[in-house]
Amino acid sequence: MARSRHQAAPSVNLFPFLSVLAGVMGTLTLIIGSMIQLSLRDANKYIDPSPDGSRKTPVYVECRGEGLVVHPLRWPIARERVADPDGPWAGEVQLMVQRKNTHYVILLVRPDGIDVFRDALTVADAEGIDIGYDAVDSGGDIIIARNRKERLP
Repeated sequence: MARSRHQAAPSVNLFPFLSVLAGVMGTLTLIIGSMIQLSLRDANKYIDPSPDGSRKTPVYVECRGEGLVVHPLRWPIARERVADPDGPWAGEVQLMVQRKNTHYVILLVRPDGIDVFRDALTVADAEGIDIGYDAVDSGGDIIIARNRKERLP
């Protein structure tokens, strides 16, 4: 008896395709979940007012496109008055000179406040006070508080 050489048609296996599809779906789920988390986060910036191990107390000054904002009282200083030697920023710097041993300034720089930052830094550096700076995202308010529930006056 002779055997026929008839072979069965090759079957199509979809398992590799399904594993790729499952990987793509998992990646998209991760991306969508991350985007949702980012959109739900608080736009405000919370800053801990602790002196960070030093004996000096920080004075936070926000550099915006419109000018400076001295925290926590949110005292605004117009952009045009920042470089003025007789302006309110120069007066604030003179006050910091008197409190040199107990206070220091931290400039919080917004993306639109870089020019204001340069002017404020020039005035402060001329008096030799201790100063630091940090970049802050645009949007949201800056809240000086030890935790998110507490707000300083």
